[in-house]
Amino acid sequence: MAEGKVPFGHEGFSEWAKSVTFYTKGFAENVAYNYNCADPVETAVIGWINSEGHRWNMIGYYNLCSISVYCHGGYYYFTQLFALA
Repeated sequence: MAEGKVPFGHEGFSEWAKSVTFYTKGFAENVAYNYNCADPVETAVIGWINSEGHRWNMIGYYNLCSISVYCHGGYYYFTQLFALA
């Protein structure tokens, strides 16, 4: 997403989730990006908390979580992946 190879958003997530090599009962994803923020991490997390769907993922019934942060051209891109395994 950060390098423009795929559009920003959740496109392709379903296909990616199917490629995971361990048994799962469910998956969820949160993505965010921002630019020129005093605290890019706090801005992304507060945005997720204030969004009903993203907050639901964060408090959902998952037992695995992965977080990635990538900076490109001054923009910060964030992905949270959740799984119930």
